[in-house]
Amino acid sequence: MATLSTHRSNRAAAGAAYAAAAAAYVAAWVELKAYDQVVENANVGGGAQLGFGAQPDVSGHSEYLRDLRTVLADIPGKVNTRLQQLLAS
Repeated sequence: MATLSTHRSNRAAAGAAYAAAAAAYVAAWVELKAYDQVVENANVGGGAQLGFGAQPDVSGHSEYLRDLRTVLADIPGKVNTRLQQLLAS
């Protein structure tokens, strides 16, 4: 039978994994959003309306993902930067 100490250790590992997964999800969201905009661009692809809403949907956690603002900081700017890189390539 697992001890409370083991459960706490496993919880900390799960919390760290959740925070890392949230950051990876946001990075993938930004990348896909930028590609959606490339494909939508009339000069490149054709103007179809594809993709996400305004922000990725990430749930905070009171201990392991407290400052959701940090994870979601400047999403439009990140998308625009990546879009410009893709359009220039």
